[in-house]
Amino acid sequence: MRMGTMATKAKVSAQSILDLAGGFQRSCIVIAGADLDVFTILHAKPMGAAQLAKRIKGDLRATTVLLDALAALKLLDKGSGIRPAYSVPPAVADLLTEKGSHSLLGMVRHQGTCLRNWGQLASVVLSGKPATRRPSVRGAEGDLVSFIRAMHEISE
Repeated sequence: MRMGTMATKAKVSAQSILDLAGGFQRSCIVIAGADLDVFTILHAKPMGAAQLAKRIKGDLRATTVLLDALAALKLLDKGSGIRPAYSVPPAVADLLTEKGSHSLLGMVRHQGTCLRNWGQLASVVLSGKPATRRPSVRGAEGDLVSFIRAMHEISE
């Protein structure tokens, strides 16, 4: 079977194209939580958005949006009330905190580096030049540490 024939037999719809194009959004939410150490901080001490924003030196509104997005993805539990506390479910803490027994935090952070590079694909195709390195909020040194940790995590 020729490749063109295989491609036409795949179910392609407007929604499947939009799902592919928008798939980065959930990744960005998880990666931001990992880069800002949200999971480790909230696992140690559940707290509200204002307290976390102060702790990470972030904007309150933007921190609240991130926390609500992480809760919508079931990666955080959100308390009730006007100023709810956010906490990390045990299964998530095991995977996304600094000391989680099956932590993938390094790999998730490294995937953020990869995402920043892949986001430049069209420019790379036009120029033929490698993507410009853009460090995370953790800085170039933090990104190197995340890469080394990621390699350790996948080698176990």
